[in-house]
Amino acid sequence: IIKLVSFAPPVRYLSLNLFHLLPLAGIYRIDHLWVLPNLTDLNLSRNNIQFIENINCLPNLTKLNLACNQITRIEHMDRLERLEIFIIHNNRITVLENFEHSKRLMMLNVKNNALSNWQHCILYLRRFKRLASLCILDNPCCEGKGDFER
Repeated sequence: IIKLVSFAPPVRYLSLNLFHLLPLAGIYRIDHLWVLPNLTDLNLSRNNIQFIENINCLPNLTKLNLACNQITRIEHMDRLERLEIFIIHNNRITVLENFEHSKRLMMLNVKNNALSNWQHCILYLRRFKRLASLCILDNPCCEGKGDFER
């Protein structure tokens, strides 16, 4: 991918979902994204990614889809200030953290993860003033709390 992108015009959208490339290569991390500084939309859903790394080199990213992976922790996202849509459902996330600099966030989907502390989720999400769409269903913290899709 790096060789292809280095000679192409600036890439704004990249979809590598359903590829399952990472396990085949023995790689479980996101890497070499520095060659895509103009990227605004990144779809890495339906792979076996275990760690979020090197996303910080994408300052123009507005949409990030990491759904249906094996991610346990949100990290290395402190420079994604333009992020508006963050889709990370069907992973193994235990705590909402490390994306508080994404003040423009309008849509968050963390459905079917391992979020267990309801109080922490509410306190963390309060900082996102533009958040208009939230899906937090099918997490342990939502059991017995009713419907939490708005």
